[in-house]
Amino acid sequence: MSADPSKTKFSTTIIAITGLIGAVAGLLTVMHTTGVIDLTKDKKQEIQNEVVLENKISKEQHEQPEEMNIVPVVNNNERTVVERIPEKPINYNISGYWYENQSGSRYFFNQDVNGNVYFQEYSLNEYGVAFVSAEGTGVMTNNKFRIPFMHYSGYEGIVNGTIENKGNTIDAMATFLATGQSTRVLIHRE
Repeated sequence: MSADPSKTKFSTTIIAITGLIGAVAGLLTVMHTTGVIDLTKDKKQEIQNEVVLENKISKEQHEQPEEMNIVPVVNNNERTVVERIPEKPINYNISGYWYENQSGSRYFFNQDVNGNVYFQEYSLNEYGVAFVSAEGTGVMTNNKFRIPFMHYSGYEGIVNGTIENKGNTIDAMATFLATGQSTRVLIHRE
């Protein structure tokens, strides 16, 4: 007795479609992993010209640079602070790698022409292997920047920095919002 050709053709079609879906899913996974495409919603692109900070930052703790245009807004029944991109020209471009002598930490900054600054802090674990210990996105005006960040421990913070020494040194103060603990960081361009 031979198999019914119509059932065999249907089964073969289903198997082929399932294989094709698996191949497309695998291809998308590889492309996403290698960074060719991004399947996640990128908040950086959604808020290119403004950085939204939770209103956890009190004026007593953090001094706002006068050059920034700060606008309080109500969003989803939560009060937030929106920092607009500065209108004054930027004197320094801090893009690239920086280092700190005391802890051995390295920092990466990527600054665009509008004054938006993305940063990552690299620290060494107990085995001497570097990992991203903090990252965030903020704004820069002239020789000052303000970057809210997320530490690998889960704590949010903010770093206020001043570019000095003809753009070769950054003197910054990093503050954890939950504890109020501040640390001065002096880093140098590599």
